[in-house]
Amino acid sequence: MLYAWVGDQKRAPVAKGERTTCRDCGGLLTAVMPVENTSHWRHKAGDCDPWSEPEGAWHLGWKELFDMSCREIALRDPTTGELHRADVLVGSGTPARDRP
Repeated sequence: MLYAWVGDQKRAPVAKGERTTCRDCGGLLTAVMPVENTSHWRHKAGDCDPWSEPEGAWHLGWKELFDMSCREIALRDPTTGELHRADVLVGSGTPARDRP
């Protein structure tokens, strides 16, 4: 996960070892600040999104075109209970940012 809620702010990690709780599953998240990759949040018990996969530079840049409030939005299947974190969700009351 690139973004997590820390207090009342959704943001990327700012310091190695920083911790917060995943709002989607309640699990512990720890900040990871790798030298060669993008800083991100890591679930202690493994990502709660079974579809989660690594993202390259193009994918990360594409997500940056959207407002923070539209990025990494959790959706839960009402029948199976399965969680999926959408890279971007625009609509359903989320703000859309003008594209360059």
